[in-house]
Amino acid sequence: MALTRMDDVLVVVEDLDAVIAFLVEFGAECEDLHRLCHVRDPEGIVVGLAEELRQGS
Repeated sequence: MALTRMDDVLVVVEDLDAVIAFLVEFGAECEDLHRLCHVRDPEGIVVGLAEELRQGS
């Protein structure tokens, strides 16, 4: 199976707030659009959960 599209990339960092501040200095825009959680099931499979945050909530 060939990879034709990548939907997202997850990078583990030690200090997310510091990384966000660094990226904003270089013009990145960060929006609070989702609340995310990754959990590992008993078989070791990582499952990502996402909740879309509504504007004004």
